[in-house]
Amino acid sequence: MGKDRECGQISAFHFAIVRQAFRQSVCEQGIAEGRWPDHAKRLFQQLSDEDPDDDMIGYIIAR
Repeated sequence: MGKDRECGQISAFHFAIVRQAFRQSVCEQGIAEGRWPDHAKRLFQQLSDEDPDDDMIGYIIAR
């Protein structure tokens, strides 16, 4: 996703991409809600080359 972030953060634009990718993958793969946090963490790591904190995971899986 590019290195346009500072201090381990990603831009709001890139975060929106991660969140949309999460939503789409959950629907397409039928991932159970109990597995969402782990799925969100792996997806975030793959797309941003960063480790998300718990707050970030909460924002990704929020409805």
